Amino acid sequence: MLCKSGKLPKSKSGAYFSLFIGVILMAFGILGALLDIVQSYNLVMLLGMITGIGAVFLGGGVLTLYRLRFTPAKLREEEINRKDERNIQVTRASYAVSNAAASIMLGAMAFVLVYLDYIVPALIAVGVLCVQMIVFLISYRVIDKKM
Repeated sequence: MLCKSGKLPKSKSGAYFSLFIGVILMAFGILGALLDIVQSYNLVMLLGMITGIGAVFLGGGVLTLYRLRFTPAKLREEEINRKDERNIQVTRASYAVSNAAASIMLGAMAFVLVYLDYIVPALIAVGVLCVQMIVFLISYRVIDKKM
Protein backbone atom coordinates (compact mmCIF):
# COMPACT_ATOMS: atom_id res chain seq x y z
CA MET A 1 0.00 0.00 0.00
CA LEU A 2 2.83 2.40 0.74
CA CYS A 3 4.34 1.88 -2.69
CA LYS A 4 0.93 2.39 -4.31
CA SER A 5 0.66 5.81 -2.74
CA GLY A 6 4.23 6.65 -3.71
CA LYS A 7 5.56 7.24 -0.20
CA LEU A 8 8.57 4.93 -0.30
CA PRO A 9 11.66 5.91 -2.25
CA LYS A 10 11.85 4.32 -5.69
CA SER A 11 15.61 4.23 -6.17
CA LYS A 12 18.55 2.64 -4.44
CA SER A 13 20.00 6.04 -3.57
CA GLY A 14 16.72 7.05 -1.90
CA ALA A 15 16.65 3.77 0.01
CA TYR A 16 20.24 4.19 1.16
CA PHE A 17 19.47 7.76 2.24
CA SER A 18 16.50 6.45 4.22
CA LEU A 19 18.74 3.82 5.83
CA PHE A 20 21.32 6.48 6.71
CA ILE A 21 18.75 8.81 8.30
CA GLY A 22 17.22 5.88 10.19
CA VAL A 23 20.55 4.77 11.64
CA ILE A 24 21.44 8.33 12.67
CA LEU A 25 18.09 8.95 14.38
CA MET A 26 18.08 5.58 16.12
CA ALA A 27 21.66 6.06 17.34
CA PHE A 28 20.82 9.54 18.64
CA GLY A 29 17.75 8.29 20.49
CA ILE A 30 19.34 5.17 21.95
CA LEU A 31 22.58 6.86 22.98
CA GLY A 32 20.68 9.76 24.50
CA ALA A 33 18.62 7.37 26.61
CA LEU A 34 21.58 5.17 27.61
CA LEU A 35 23.89 8.03 28.56
CA ASP A 36 21.22 9.75 30.68
CA ILE A 37 21.70 13.06 28.91
CA VAL A 38 18.26 14.22 29.97
CA GLN A 39 16.55 13.77 33.29
CA SER A 40 12.99 14.91 32.65
CA TYR A 41 10.38 12.39 31.63
CA ASN A 42 9.10 14.31 28.62
CA LEU A 43 12.58 14.55 27.07
CA VAL A 44 13.10 10.81 27.60
CA MET A 45 9.82 10.27 25.77
CA LEU A 46 11.06 12.54 22.98
CA LEU A 47 14.21 10.42 22.65
CA GLY A 48 11.98 7.35 22.39
CA MET A 49 9.95 9.00 19.66
CA ILE A 50 13.13 9.90 17.75
CA THR A 51 14.25 6.28 18.04
CA GLY A 52 10.90 5.13 16.69
CA ILE A 53 11.05 7.53 13.74
CA GLY A 54 14.56 6.25 13.01
CA ALA A 55 13.24 2.69 13.04
CA VAL A 56 10.54 3.68 10.54
CA PHE A 57 13.13 5.19 8.19
CA LEU A 58 15.37 2.15 8.60
CA GLY A 59 12.51 -0.26 7.95
CA GLY A 60 11.38 1.71 4.91
CA GLY A 61 14.88 1.65 3.45
CA VAL A 62 15.27 -2.09 4.01
CA LEU A 63 11.83 -2.76 2.52
CA THR A 64 12.60 -0.64 -0.53
CA LEU A 65 15.94 -2.35 -1.12
CA TYR A 66 14.24 -5.73 -0.83
CA ARG A 67 11.50 -4.75 -3.27
CA LEU A 68 13.95 -3.27 -5.76
CA ARG A 69 16.07 -6.42 -5.63
CA PHE A 70 13.44 -9.17 -5.76
CA THR A 71 10.22 -7.79 -7.30
CA PRO A 72 10.97 -5.51 -10.29
CA ALA A 73 8.03 -6.84 -12.34
CA LYS A 74 5.60 -6.24 -9.51
CA LEU A 75 6.97 -2.72 -9.03
CA ARG A 76 6.33 -1.99 -12.71
CA GLU A 77 2.74 -3.22 -12.37
CA GLU A 78 2.22 -1.08 -9.26
CA GLU A 79 3.56 1.97 -11.10
CA ILE A 80 1.02 1.43 -13.88
CA ASN A 81 -1.77 1.06 -11.31
CA ARG A 82 -0.62 4.17 -9.45
CA LYS A 83 -0.86 6.25 -12.62
CA ASP A 84 -4.32 4.89 -13.47
CA GLU A 85 -6.92 7.69 -13.52
CA ARG A 86 -9.48 5.74 -11.47
CA ASN A 87 -6.96 5.05 -8.70
CA ILE A 88 -5.97 8.71 -8.65
CA GLN A 89 -9.61 9.74 -8.17
CA VAL A 90 -10.16 7.13 -5.45
CA THR A 91 -7.07 8.40 -3.63
CA ARG A 92 -8.22 12.01 -3.85
CA ALA A 93 -11.69 11.11 -2.58
CA SER A 94 -10.14 9.19 0.32
CA TYR A 95 -7.98 12.19 1.20
CA ALA A 96 -11.06 14.43 1.19
CA VAL A 97 -12.96 12.10 3.53
CA SER A 98 -10.01 11.72 5.89
CA ASN A 99 -9.51 15.50 5.94
CA ALA A 100 -13.13 16.02 6.95
CA ALA A 101 -12.85 13.34 9.64
CA ALA A 102 -9.65 14.91 10.99
CA SER A 103 -11.34 18.32 11.18
CA ILE A 104 -14.26 16.88 13.13
CA MET A 105 -11.92 15.02 15.49
CA LEU A 106 -9.77 18.11 16.11
CA GLY A 107 -12.86 20.16 16.91
CA ALA A 108 -14.22 17.50 19.26
CA MET A 109 -10.82 17.14 20.90
CA ALA A 110 -10.68 20.88 21.53
CA PHE A 111 -14.06 20.77 23.31
CA VAL A 112 -13.02 17.77 25.42
CA LEU A 113 -9.74 19.45 26.38
CA VAL A 114 -11.54 22.64 27.41
CA TYR A 115 -13.98 20.55 29.47
CA LEU A 116 -11.03 18.85 31.18
CA ASP A 117 -9.50 22.30 31.85
CA TYR A 118 -6.50 21.79 29.56
CA ILE A 119 -6.58 25.21 27.92
CA VAL A 120 -3.15 25.23 26.23
CA PRO A 121 -3.61 21.85 24.48
CA ALA A 122 -7.12 22.96 23.45
CA LEU A 123 -5.69 26.13 21.92
CA ILE A 124 -3.07 24.05 20.10
CA ALA A 125 -5.82 21.83 18.69
CA VAL A 126 -7.79 24.89 17.53
CA GLY A 127 -4.61 26.35 16.02
CA VAL A 128 -3.94 23.12 14.11
CA LEU A 129 -7.53 23.16 12.88
CA CYS A 130 -7.11 26.76 11.68
CA VAL A 131 -3.85 25.93 9.90
CA GLN A 132 -5.55 22.95 8.26
CA MET A 133 -8.35 25.17 6.98
CA ILE A 134 -5.91 27.80 5.70
CA VAL A 135 -3.88 25.17 3.85
CA PHE A 136 -7.10 23.81 2.34
CA LEU A 137 -8.22 27.24 1.14
CA ILE A 138 -4.82 28.11 -0.34
CA SER A 139 -4.46 24.74 -2.08
CA TYR A 140 -8.02 24.99 -3.40
CA ARG A 141 -7.35 28.39 -4.96
CA VAL A 142 -4.02 27.31 -6.45
CA ILE A 143 -5.46 24.14 -7.95
CA ASP A 144 -8.55 26.00 -9.17
CA LYS A 145 -6.40 28.53 -11.03
CA LYS A 146 -4.38 25.73 -12.68
CA MET A 147 -7.52 24.06 -14.02
